[in-house]
Amino acid sequence: MIISQIETFPLRIPFKRGGTSAAPTAWGGKDLPAADSLLVKVTTDQGLEGWGEAFGFRTVMSAKLAIDELIAPLCIGKEAGRIAPLMLDVQKALHVFGRGGALVYGLSAVDIALWDIAGKAAGIGMREDRNPITTNTSRFVPHYFV
Repeated sequence: MIISQIETFPLRIPFKRGGTSAAPTAWGGKDLPAADSLLVKVTTDQGLEGWGEAFGFRTVMSAKLAIDELIAPLCIGKEAGRIAPLMLDVQKALHVFGRGGALVYGLSAVDIALWDIAGKAAGIGMREDRNPITTNTSRFVPHYFV
């Protein structure tokens, strides 16, 4: 499976007027009018689609630009199933831009979308009965998390 397309979709969810607002530190500023996020769709040459999400708030347009102009060109045409090596290659290619902020938010969204594709290709959904944490709790997590 080859990555054929990466698309970005800014999303804005307005806060209800007249409702209780979150603390300024929780949302990045006082009286923030909406929660912003960036949805990312990765499509393969076989038609599989994977979705990811980049951290938003005030960095959505920066993360969109990072994906559209920097990350996507490095991913398109690459093997979708080799997620870890691809992500490492992209990180190395873009290391001059730093290891935080909008670039990393964008990289994370693409990574999530590729894992979504990997799950779909393997026929593994997000259903609880396929989750090893919930099906074999004694092996994977302490009992107080169950």
